[in-house]
Amino acid sequence: MTGRASRIPPAAGLCLLLVTGCYLSTGRSHVMPADGSSTEDAAREDAPLDVAPDEGPGEPDVETDDGEEDMPEPACLLRFSGVRRLFDDGHETVAPDLHWNGGEVGVALMESGGDTGHSFVSLVNVLPDLTAQGSLQMIGEESHGWGETAWTGDALGLCWHSDPGFVGRTGFRLHDRNGAALIERVDLDLEGEACLDLAFGGGRFLAAWRHVEQVGTEFMVDPRLQVLDAGGLPVGETLALERSLYPGFSPSIAHDGEQFVVAMAAGDRIDLSWLSPDGEITRTESLPMAASFTDAAVGDGGIALAWLSGEQGLRGLTLSFLDQDFQITSTLVVSPEGTGAGHPDLIPVDDGFFLAWYQGPDDDPAAMLLHVDPTGFPREPRIVMHEGPNSGYGGPALLSAGSSLYAGVSYPPPDSSYFEQVHLLWFDCVPGERDVCAPQVAALPVVCPDPVSLGWKWDGSACVELVGCAADCEGEDCGRLARTDWECAADRRFCM
Repeated sequence: MTGRASRIPPAAGLCLLLVTGCYLSTGRSHVMPADGSSTEDAAREDAPLDVAPDEGPGEPDVETDDGEEDMPEPACLLRFSGVRRLFDDGHETVAPDLHWNGGEVGVALMESGGDTGHSFVSLVNVLPDLTAQGSLQMIGEESHGWGETAWTGDALGLCWHSDPGFVGRTGFRLHDRNGAALIERVDLDLEGEACLDLAFGGGRFLAAWRHVEQVGTEFMVDPRLQVLDAGGLPVGETLALERSLYPGFSPSIAHDGEQFVVAMAAGDRIDLSWLSPDGEITRTESLPMAASFTDAAVGDGGIALAWLSGEQGLRGLTLSFLDQDFQITSTLVVSPEGTGAGHPDLIPVDDGFFLAWYQGPDDDPAAMLLHVDPTGFPREPRIVMHEGPNSGYGGPALLSAGSSLYAGVSYPPPDSSYFEQVHLLWFDCVPGERDVCAPQVAALPVVCPDPVSLGWKWDGSACVELVGCAADCEGEDCGRLARTDWECAADRRFCM
């Protein structure tokens, strides 16, 4: 799932102190109440580190045009401000996709299990400070998998794999902000499968999905693209990209202000295509990168690509940055091959990019977040959003709204060892800078009886493991230690 947005917090370092799942809590009560309720009574109950419990963003900032030249915004450091669990009793909720509907955070997710009978795509709206949510409304009936959404400013577009009979199909529909259907379902492909991405820009949608065809004993996949107008009517012809064995190649979509940009990892390369609002391919480029998937984002200086490489289950994650002339200006190895990265979601923001991803290996998983400047230099060390099983289906999702970042992550809550449920995390932007190359301040002045590894800190020249008791750690970075030596080193690649 791609094409979402981002920002980040230091509080996630608290996760490093926990052996199992983490709620980014200070050790006070969990955010969700004991009775598992999920609406107005689930107001934020704790706030880690320096966040006051009654501090909230209100409505995210709205840009206005006063006729004066906009001043560049300062860099942003993120602090954790709250988390809310989104669920129906007895149902699993996974695969979040986020959008801002003008006043609330809209979350599309897949519901299954319990009394659902057949999985489907639901929509729930949440207040910006997470103190209340609406009820979950079904918007994608009989779904095989997740839904991809895009907000136009007036309506919500949904692309999903529906199953009205024995044959699945890829469908599209417009909804109002509360989930009511505005048009009948548009069947994009009667032999289509999962929707891979949906974006809106310049008054047009662009949908990408898998078209599946059986050839002999094999199933072949053509990734397909279709432009639709703001009312949901197809524009131009459906485009078919390179065919390959199932599950095929997966395009991701961005918009550069004039055209759609489609990025697709094709095994031995990454292909980029530019599409006009009428669905015509106006330019193509290829990069010689052996990649299995890539997510693209367009920033002020050019295009950023987050791409996976290596064997499944052992993949690495790399960020590459391209200038306007399509030259690679910098590369950051976020997770080397062999470490088990997956599901990257990359978005542009005013001071650079945010990246969320699943980090393996599967026996020690985490949902991660990284903030980089437009050149790929980390603005602060990576953040652990959740430590423990997560993203079993769909990966983390990001949304940037004004001075807030929201992240959707699915993981089992404390009262369930099996079902995952979507959790919406809220981070607040704090203007400031952090020098990732400066030595971290974390020390263990005493020897404790039962020492354990607390993580890895950067001492200004190398990464050093801290072994001791968490209660004895002194320094402002005790909660910001890296989980592994390679994670510590990866965030300081440009310091060495």
